[in-house]
Amino acid sequence: SSLRQQTPRQIITDYLTINNNTTITTKRPQQQPVIGPLARTILLAPPTAWSDEISYRQNPTGAIVTGKLLLLSLLPQLDDDFQSSMDDVSCTIGRISTLNPTAVRVQWNVTWTPPTALWLRALAENWLHDVTVIPSPYNHLSNEVSAFSWSAVWRLLTDIVRHKRLRVPLACIEGRSTLRFVFRNDNGSWELASVTEELSYGDDLRRGRVLN
Repeated sequence: SSLRQQTPRQIITDYLTINNNTTITTKRPQQQPVIGPLARTILLAPPTAWSDEISYRQNPTGAIVTGKLLLLSLLPQLDDDFQSSMDDVSCTIGRISTLNPTAVRVQWNVTWTPPTALWLRALAENWLHDVTVIPSPYNHLSNEVSAFSWSAVWRLLTDIVRHKRLRVPLACIEGRSTLRFVFRNDNGSWELASVTEELSYGDDLRRGRVLN
């Protein structure tokens, strides 16, 4: 539908529905779009709805990018970086909330298998064909220091033998983006003016509280 007939929330939800609904992964067809699957989670709206002066701010790092042309030039590199280092990155879109007529907040999370757990996934794929792999995020342990534990190894082996399942640690980044729109009277449509990105553990990261 035309952008002139859409509210800011409709612009976002329609774009995400067209682009693989609510789950976006790196496993895409060989012919990649101009803006790749993970980069879409940053702006969450079609480029046709961006203001020429759009700004993107990542609060955890303080990074700010301003201007439509500059953003378009940077986004493909983001996907290349993700796909070259991790082959199972997935982004899931959560709740989409209207804060006021001009602002929408989108919750999302990005997950992947960390390098230290790749051997577990390979073990299941190559040798344990009758075992179900269960990706398991451990965000609730973010304030604890990781340490080797024989009891944890025993629980892992017991799960494999008794329940035919293998829990593979899954790295997870939970975040939210606030998108602010402006209405253009000259063409009667909404434009995305800014995107502010925050991590669920952003404050803890800045204060050094995240240990795991």
